[in-house]
Amino acid sequence: MPDRREEDGTPAAAIAGGEDHISALPDDLLHLILSPLPSDQALCEFAQLWIRHVLTVCRVRVLKVWVRTYRRLRLDTTPFASPVLTRLNLRDVSLMFDRWQREGPRLFHPLDFSNCPALKYLTMTSCKIHVSAIVSKTLTWLSVVECHFHSKFRTCVSASCVEWMELSICSGRAPILDNMPNLEAADVRLENDYYDCCENGDDSGDCKDDECRGCLGSSDTSSVLLASLSGATDLELMSDPHQYIFPRDCKSCIIFEKLGTLVLNDWCMRPEFAGLVFFLRYSPVLKKLTLQLEYCEKEQAVVVTDDQYTPTEHFLVSEKLKTVKIKCPEENELVKKLFVILRTYGVPPEHIRIKQNFIPPDVGYENSGSDYDW
Repeated sequence: MPDRREEDGTPAAAIAGGEDHISALPDDLLHLILSPLPSDQALCEFAQLWIRHVLTVCRVRVLKVWVRTYRRLRLDTTPFASPVLTRLNLRDVSLMFDRWQREGPRLFHPLDFSNCPALKYLTMTSCKIHVSAIVSKTLTWLSVVECHFHSKFRTCVSASCVEWMELSICSGRAPILDNMPNLEAADVRLENDYYDCCENGDDSGDCKDDECRGCLGSSDTSSVLLASLSGATDLELMSDPHQYIFPRDCKSCIIFEKLGTLVLNDWCMRPEFAGLVFFLRYSPVLKKLTLQLEYCEKEQAVVVTDDQYTPTEHFLVSEKLKTVKIKCPEENELVKKLFVILRTYGVPPEHIRIKQNFIPPDVGYENSGSDYDW
């Protein structure tokens, strides 16, 4: 005999699950319950009920959440669970999966998509991400753009099936990437922020200064980003020159066995071209290298002290490297020094092209023209 509540239109999934009793209430009663709440809180509660409804009852395959409010829409209790959801787009939302304890530190929980076995595409734009981890075993396409992470810890991104990734961080700590063996291409951008920028100019992440907001004070030297990107064929790695994440990762012996196309900016020039030399040394099949030098004429760039370059280690770049493009506002002594370094490591001068009057593109991806940009 069918349940009476199924016959009168109440969501069967809500009853079977034994948890989502609120969404099974009539609209008038829901309004009565939510009306005493502040408008922002009521909107958040309603949004979470709506998300549960479209996932469990409507069984949507594509879900986009974007609510224009004064504050970001907070989704702190929303369980993303659907056997058929393939695409999820979150914009201007606050993901704060945490709870207070009477004693001890605040606990943060993961944003876990294990209950979305069909999820392939995840886009998060202009979101506040305060979670311990982002977990999915099925994602193949991940876009986290202009997002804000926590300042006290690094979120772990565990998505082993990802093939294409876009990561742009506006503030907070850069997330630490778990193993991504299927990754083919990635675009990573780290913007200038107090965090991950040492006030004492140290690129280890542990300058031993208790007053430094940029360093985490951890002796852990394991890679944050580059180790998990090492299997890709195409990489674009952009960072403010003061960020220490990429220079710190370059101190590890990471080999980019498949890397054919690479784009770097000013960070690779400091200190003493270390990032550039690292990729020339550990990219055995590199074919195309592009250097976008936005700040090369300013004080924060490397200071040129002589006309010759004495390498700290001797090697020759891959014979496959046929094109090196240097894009800069104007050709100056630093660019000339860069030319000398490339020749020192075996790049023929006819393979080096210098493009002046370079204007760097905007950081935003909103009009990127991506096939998956909704």
